Amino acid sequence: MQQLLARTERVPAPKSLGVEIRVALARAREKSNPVNWLRRLYDRADLMRQNILAPLALPAAGGLISAIMIFTLVLPSYARGPLRNLMGVIDEMPQCHFSRRVLICLPDFPFRVWAIPDPKPVEL
Repeated sequence: MQQLLARTERVPAPKSLGVEIRVALARAREKSNPVNWLRRLYDRADLMRQNILAPLALPAAGGLISAIMIFTLVLPSYARGPLRNLMGVIDEMPQCHFSRRVLICLPDFPFRVWAIPDPKPVEL
């Protein structure tokens, strides 16, 4: 077997083998340097951020703009009090009716009001 192998022709090395070895050596040296390692880590993180956030930027902006528009149109219908007046909504119907208390009739029997701590006399 050795004699057969000794008679075979040697395969010539590729012409680019020297260049490939030098490139592999330069890459190995670059990977071993901590500054380059941190730079590669930063570049990977930046690329991942761009690949994740860029496709989400347009839908997120559209959702934010539509939410602002919806709340701008819907909020005045739910607003009460000073917020409603600040938005320029003029009430056609008053919210509260205040009237003076009036005693219309008295019962025929005497009574006392126990719920009020300091009862005041009733004016007729």
